[in-house]
Amino acid sequence: DFKTTTPDGVNVKWENGDRIALYAQGGTEEDSMSAVYQTSLVVPSSEAAFTLINDVQPQKQEGVYLAACPASALTAWGNSPDRKCTMELPANQKVSAPGWDNSASLMAAASATDEFVFSHCVAYVKFTITEESPSIVSFSAASGNEAMASGVNVTYAEDNTISVTPLQDNQATKATLAMEDGGAFVPGTYY
Repeated sequence: DFKTTTPDGVNVKWENGDRIALYAQGGTEEDSMSAVYQTSLVVPSSEAAFTLINDVQPQKQEGVYLAACPASALTAWGNSPDRKCTMELPANQKVSAPGWDNSASLMAAASATDEFVFSHCVAYVKFTITEESPSIVSFSAASGNEAMASGVNVTYAEDNTISVTPLQDNQATKATLAMEDGGAFVPGTYY
């Protein structure tokens, strides 16, 4: 399976160094309370095997493994049997090429086995830069009072689907995407 597929049908591949976190007794990744797995790929792929990179073993909650991707976005797991986690969506996002900032591609999954199908935890704004587009160095989306970037609570339901609610504190009403090098966007599609 692909890492994920966007609602408009774009298949996103796993990349070298992608990391996922699996629940392990609650806490945060910094506390070493997640089993963190990483890919080792030569080229992006629709399938990836992950290797455990720390000494923490995953544990099931209510019979399933809970996963969060990317591992760097995870801020906390709910204690068993909560079946929850908290992830952080950055307000300032950076890319080096068309696509999206991997730290902003929040996904979650639950499975009774070690195979996962991830679901998106956030919405994306899609825009395309063409050769004819003016020089653009950043793109911002803003709202009046709705959270555009903040922490999110992810709840894993009994049927292993997810639901997402924004945290009430530290909400940003604007999210900005820019190139890592500070230059103008090159032609392509961005999220």
